[in-house]
Amino acid sequence: MSDPAVNISLERSTRSTPPESRAQRLSDASRIFFIPEILEDILLSLDMHTLLISARVCCTWNSLIQSSRKIQQALFYIPSDTVAPGQPRVKNPLVVEKIWFEFIRTQLYSRPRVSGWLCGGLHGIPYISSKKREEAYLRPEASWRRMLLQQPPNSIVCFWNPEDPDRPYSHHRGTVDTHAKWTPNRDYIRMENVQYWVDIGAFSPGLLPFLCWVDPLLMKKVRSRKTLARDAVLTQYVAQFDLTINTEDYDGYPTIIPDPDDPKPRKQAWFPEWCKERDVTLLGGEPD
Repeated sequence: MSDPAVNISLERSTRSTPPESRAQRLSDASRIFFIPEILEDILLSLDMHTLLISARVCCTWNSLIQSSRKIQQALFYIPSDTVAPGQPRVKNPLVVEKIWFEFIRTQLYSRPRVSGWLCGGLHGIPYISSKKREEAYLRPEASWRRMLLQQPPNSIVCFWNPEDPDRPYSHHRGTVDTHAKWTPNRDYIRMENVQYWVDIGAFSPGLLPFLCWVDPLLMKKVRSRKTLARDAVLTQYVAQFDLTINTEDYDGYPTIIPDPDDPKPRKQAWFPEWCKERDVTLLGGEPD
């Protein structure tokens, strides 16, 4: 006569050991993640930050992320197709949520920024959170450098002067410049281009992502982001164009106080110098 306790123990043992068919099903399910078409759809459903770090999972995933046109568009590395009529452009969410306020709109430890030392006490522009974070952002191979500002990009920098809306900027006497076509190295505007000109002082990042000021001292007139968001014209510009620059007049150019601990004198340039760049074409009229 069999012992009931032994039978119960054997039944539990049988239940705790996955049958071969179940193991096979698990193996088949895992292989789904290596079918390129299915994996691509799964990756495209992720938020941008998770999609970026998914490249570290394995070589197969990394290879697909690097080779998929749709994924590269989702990561703002290559331009998407032309926007449909009435469809708004999409701003780079990583710039909106992290890069602009964590890095672009900060004072750095390793180099002076005009907006940082001029406005730090006036407008609350803080230092970057840590030297380690600064080093991570400044790595030459950092992926954010190659990112587009919006999808699809249009390489248009719109000039905004609330004090004189009809004459936003006049680079040459007798002309009115309303915007510029900026194609760095015959490419679209990328975040590394913005960072370079911010670092050397041509324009300073404002309270809203994708909005800059020629004169950082004038930013102190703006009390909050809500104040800017209530400006219907500005809201339209920021949503439509890659970059918007406040071009109100200012008296003279600010001077960066040299850092005695910095062995390398850093290049400085002002907004008129950016306007003279061969990749910048000043234009009048209504921007497309």
